[in-house]
Amino acid sequence: MTNRQGEPRNGRIAERRRATSSPQPSPPTTTPNVPLVLVVDDQEDLCWILQKVLSEAGYGVQTARTGKEALQACAAREVAAAIIDYRLPDMTGIELFRRLNNGSGQPPVGILITSYGSRKLRAEAVAAGFFAYFDKPLSHPKLLECLQRVTVNNRENE
Repeated sequence: MTNRQGEPRNGRIAERRRATSSPQPSPPTTTPNVPLVLVVDDQEDLCWILQKVLSEAGYGVQTARTGKEALQACAAREVAAAIIDYRLPDMTGIELFRRLNNGSGQPPVGILITSYGSRKLRAEAVAAGFFAYFDKPLSHPKLLECLQRVTVNNRENE
């Protein structure tokens, strides 16, 4: 599909995205006393969008494309919440979350996202200790509301 100027639809967005993002995981964008959210998804576009949405909402954000990258990120700094895709190239999101909870330090609050939702997967996520579960495509307002609840609860417990 094209726009009125004959350019591919979303062409400018894709160009801007390519100019502002890299194929590598992003370094954390955070300052002290700002909750850091880890976004783990193998889809570069979704990581980019969530990084923009969460940054604009006042969160520090770090992205990872694999479970291994996520584990390294959590080992390097404390993460308040982790938004984890179920299907990752090297492990499932549930397996990653269990590994994050077995590590040292305060485990992050988990939010599972997936394009392959089912009642069985939702039950498995709850049993693994995820705070929330969202089907893709994501509702950004609902995700932000969920993160707000998580970060407010964490601040009250400190």
